[in-house]
Amino acid sequence: MKIETLTNLIGGELLNAPFISEVTSFTFNVDEVERGSCFFVKNKNDIKKAVEKGAYAIVSKDYEDIIDKEIAWIRVDDYKKAIESLKSKDRYNVRKKKKKRNFILC
Repeated sequence: MKIETLTNLIGGELLNAPFISEVTSFTFNVDEVERGSCFFVKNKNDIKKAVEKGAYAIVSKDYEDIIDKEIAWIRVDDYKKAIESLKSKDRYNVRKKKKKRNFILC
């Protein structure tokens, strides 16, 4: 999904001009972040790990320190509402897998 589309869909504010242009998956579990993921921040302490694992976008309700200018940093008022906005679109599903939630781009 293009960063501009994602930002508009979740009602976010893009905080920088990232080098990357799109994400390939969505998660709020830092252990599931992979190269190209959009990571929804629940715990600020997970941000650095998500970036190190290859997240292409960080979505947070706070203004975070931009530690990697090449990826997208998106601020939202409520990350749970942002996730619901993403899930509400027919093309995007959330699947449960062994008590973990994965966002799957269909």
